[in-house]
Amino acid sequence: MDTYLRPPVFAGRFYPAPKEALEEQLTSLFAETKRLAFPGPIKFLLLPHAGIVFSGLTAAWGVRQLEKDLPEQIIILGVSHREWFSHAAVFPKGYWETPLGKVPVSSRLQKKITNQKEIISDPQPHREEHCLEVILPFLQFLLPQFAILPVLISQPLPTVKKALAAKLAAFLKEEKTLLIVSSDLSHYPPFSFAQKADAAVIKGIVTGKEALFQKAIKEVENAQFPGLETAACGQEAIGIALKAGEKIALKYRLVNYRNSGDSPWGEKDAVVGYAAIAGYQNGQNS
Repeated sequence: MDTYLRPPVFAGRFYPAPKEALEEQLTSLFAETKRLAFPGPIKFLLLPHAGIVFSGLTAAWGVRQLEKDLPEQIIILGVSHREWFSHAAVFPKGYWETPLGKVPVSSRLQKKITNQKEIISDPQPHREEHCLEVILPFLQFLLPQFAILPVLISQPLPTVKKALAAKLAAFLKEEKTLLIVSSDLSHYPPFSFAQKADAAVIKGIVTGKEALFQKAIKEVENAQFPGLETAACGQEAIGIALKAGEKIALKYRLVNYRNSGDSPWGEKDAVVGYAAIAGYQNGQNS
C-alpha cells in the first residue's frame, strides 16, 4: 500500500464496496434521522464503528447533527484493535479513500499535533484498522468538503494522554473543527444487560467529566454482567476526549442509542452497544 494513500480496506466487509449500493444504504439510514436542537456548535461526536447493518443508524444519527454547522477539519480518534503501542499514531499526509471518493489528510493539523515524542507520524497502525475508516462514508455522504486527521492510540502512556488532550483542546477552539471518537460500548452481554451497562456508561460520558466516566466504567465492569468483555472498546480515546472537552467547557447530549440486538440481523443473547453522543459549546443557536 502506498503509505500516503490509504485504500478502503474494509469496503465489502463493514459496508458495501459498490458506490451505488453504499449510497443507497446511507440514503436509507439518514432518512430515518433528524437534526436536534443544540444551543451552540457541536465540537465532539462519539460514533460507533461496527458493520453498517448493525451500527449504521446510530452513526447516521450522530453525523446528521452536523448538518448546519458543517465542519471543515475533523480529527478522528480511535483505539487500535490489532496493534499494541504506547504513543499516539498520526497518519502523516495524503488521502484516505472509500467508495465515495478520497478525503485529504490535513497537513496543517498533522504538523501542529505531532511532537515526535508522545504524538508521532506513524501510518503503520492505520493499515489494517477499521475503527476510523468506517466513519468516513457517513461524513462523505453529508459534508460537501472536509479534511481529516486520523489518530490511533493503543495503550497510551499517561504523558501521551495528557499531551494529546491538550492538543485536541487547542484544536477545538478553532472554528469549523470537530473531534470524533470512534467507539462501541458494551461487548457481548445479553440484550437487557447491555442496555443497563450502556446506560451507566452513557451517563458517565454526558457528565463531561473524565473521572466520572472512568468511575462508571469500573462500576459496570465490577457488576459482573454475564458475557461482558468490555464496557467500551474505545475507553482510552473517550477519556482523552472528555479531558480535552473539560478544558473548553463542552456540554454533552445523547443523540441515539441502540445495540446490535435491535438490528434485524442481530442476536439477542450476545450484543454490542452503540451510542451517538454530541459535545457542544453554549452559544447562539446553531
